[in-house]
Amino acid sequence: MLKVKSTSLDFGKLDRAPLDLLAANGCEFESVPVDANSEEQAIAVVKDADVLVVGLQRITAPVLAAAGRLKVIGRCGAGLDNIDLKAAGERGIPVVYTPGANAQAVADLTLGLMLALCRKITQADRMTRENQWKRIMGNDLWSKTLGICGLGQIGANVARRAKGFDMEVVAYDVVQNVALARELGIQFVSKADILARADFLTLHLPLTPETQGFIADGELKAMKKTAFLVNTSRGGIVDEAALHRALREGEIAGAALDVFEPEPPGKTPLVELDNFIGSPHVGGITVEALGRIGMTVARDVVAVLKGQAPEFLANGQWLVSKK
Repeated sequence: MLKVKSTSLDFGKLDRAPLDLLAANGCEFESVPVDANSEEQAIAVVKDADVLVVGLQRITAPVLAAAGRLKVIGRCGAGLDNIDLKAAGERGIPVVYTPGANAQAVADLTLGLMLALCRKITQADRMTRENQWKRIMGNDLWSKTLGICGLGQIGANVARRAKGFDMEVVAYDVVQNVALARELGIQFVSKADILARADFLTLHLPLTPETQGFIADGELKAMKKTAFLVNTSRGGIVDEAALHRALREGEIAGAALDVFEPEPPGKTPLVELDNFIGSPHVGGITVEALGRIGMTVARDVVAVLKGQAPEFLANGQWLVSKK
């Protein structure tokens, strides 16, 4: 039997179909809770694993060096910044992942956070629970300008939803999918332009050296004082110290983060601000999304184990054959 270890507690949690598929292909499954940032715990997990399924667990070069039996890594999600893809490829370990499987869920949350910010829904709920019957003044989402940084699958789905609110949508992306923008009626603009124009700015970028601190002091100062910022992509893309200052001093109207750097963020001072909303990286956590993610990972893991090409291979450019 091949040993499958999962540090993603959501894998197979709601639907056993992924686990049944693995079992039908000679795999024995074990769920192993670990600290996502602990290299030591990850090393202990991989030592006797043939297959590793991960969520946000950091899989570094030292972790991979301890993985003598590892044949494939399955990433439950689209972000790959937590896995050293090059090191895995050089060791002949394919990394499969699930691009697009949670795109609808993250887009839903993004719109929800935008509405919660402009209508101050979390504040209104808290006041009602405290028997404070006060009318809170909000802002319309309707007909405002939405700036989308990163027009991939999630960004495109946010744009589609925004059109239902009659929003003008502009986008910034280093790689411009002109055909998609034309289909959605979206104009690509510069970073400076999107910061200046957006009433709502939403981030859907991968975390790379180029996007680290993508929104910092300078960017926040360039935004409208009435603007709202939403980040459901990756912590580290927004400088949280700069964001705290900007919210406290009224440089922007409000912000919502579903992602932090690090995670969990501990007692971040952001949560003390009324114009801030935080959530614990739940963008892709829906019943439907987890079902799609689980089956996508299981199918591609089985394909690799059978010597077949997986549908979603993350590190093909570095992958070498094991001798």
